[in-house]
Amino acid sequence: MRRRQFLKHVAQTAATVSTMSAFSAERVIGANDRVNVALIGCGGRGKLVARLMREVPNVDFVAMCDVYDPSANSAKEWAGPMAKAFRDFRKALEMKEVDAVVVATPDHWHAIPTILACQAGKDVYVEKPLGHTIREGRAMVEAARRHKRVIQTGMQHRSAPH
Repeated sequence: MRRRQFLKHVAQTAATVSTMSAFSAERVIGANDRVNVALIGCGGRGKLVARLMREVPNVDFVAMCDVYDPSANSAKEWAGPMAKAFRDFRKALEMKEVDAVVVATPDHWHAIPTILACQAGKDVYVEKPLGHTIREGRAMVEAARRHKRVIQTGMQHRSAPH
C-alpha cells in the first residue's frame, strides 16, 4: 500500500465512521507494514475510537493504558493476546513498536500524554478539546512542530455532512 493510498483510505474511513487518526507518512513504507497504536484512556470513548480505527487495514492496537485496571484489562482482551495493558501510559510510550497513540483520557489530561508522545516520536490522535487551556494547546502544537509529529484532534462533527 502506497502512502497516498493509505492516507486516502484513512480519510475515507474517517468520513465514513466519524473518526480516525492521522499518522506520519514517513512511518508507512509498504504494504506489509502495520501501524501499531497505543490507546491512552480505555473508557467508553477510547474503546469506540479504537474499534473504529482497527477497521482500517494494517492498524493494530498493541498497548492499552488506563489508571483503572478493569478498563485497561478489558481493552487488552479486545485488542488481542499480543497487546499489553499498563496503568502508566509512559510505559507504552517507551515501546519502540508503538507508532502512534490515541488519547481518550478526561479532558484535563489531554496535554501531558500528547506532549510526551511527541517527545517519544509518536504521532497522536487526541479527542477534543485539544487542551484544557490555550497554554496547553500551544504547548501541544509546539511539541508537534519541535519533534516533527502529527497531531489530529477529533472534530468529526464540524465536517460531517449533517
